[in-house]
Amino acid sequence: MEAIGYINTRSVLRLVVSAKLSPAQDLAGADFLKVFLNVALCHYTAWTTANVRHRDINLANIMCSTDTQGEKAGILIDWDLATFDEDHHDGLERTGTVPYMAMVLLEESTEGSIEHSYWHDLEALFWVLVWVTYPAGTFAPWESGTFAQCRNGKSGYLSAGPSTTRPKEKFQGVELLVYRLKTFFSEINDKRTRHLNYAAFLKGTGWAVPTFQEEAPQEIWKAFCKLLHDVIPFMDLPDQVVIGQVIKDFLVHADNF
Repeated sequence: MEAIGYINTRSVLRLVVSAKLSPAQDLAGADFLKVFLNVALCHYTAWTTANVRHRDINLANIMCSTDTQGEKAGILIDWDLATFDEDHHDGLERTGTVPYMAMVLLEESTEGSIEHSYWHDLEALFWVLVWVTYPAGTFAPWESGTFAQCRNGKSGYLSAGPSTTRPKEKFQGVELLVYRLKTFFSEINDKRTRHLNYAAFLKGTGWAVPTFQEEAPQEIWKAFCKLLHDVIPFMDLPDQVVIGQVIKDFLVHADNF
């Protein structure tokens, strides 16, 4: 009888355990804003200290963790499209989720010619806040239309006065902040649009096209935090007071970065 040989094998089982997260979009106004600002700070820190660029900020990528005391914190997930400095990546391809993409990235003329900047991700965060503040379907055309249609819709939103659409009930206190941010992003986008139009004109003449001087992330962050500082005194209505406190608590940490 032939002996039956046995082969000893060794298996290694690895488990990845992470905290249970919930979608931030399920949160009410003050809780969502706290998570939103957490993510803004996380993103800024990753960009400026680790040179990690997310490049796909959208509502589905913002999650919430809750500790045993009930305290909520924002978590930014889905870093699949992120780039690192050591990758030597030029960052020129157009990335993002259309309803939340920065307006300049929705321009057909900019595809493959503009490096994805910190500003583009911060603007995407703004569109997340706009999207979640108003009732479902308010900005549906941005999701189903073309890049140009989405850009035109956003341009119309920025150029209009206060929205005639009422925010969701639990986001009424957030609306003032959204309006102030709307003015902030409108002014910057106007500046970028003027540059694009000027560049298009120069291309037709054969003259050299000047490079747009993008503000450093640190300068943009300072301007963003200043806007938050400036809006607090105006949050005096009952549904705004709690929002103002969330912003105050955030700025205690944000001003150190």
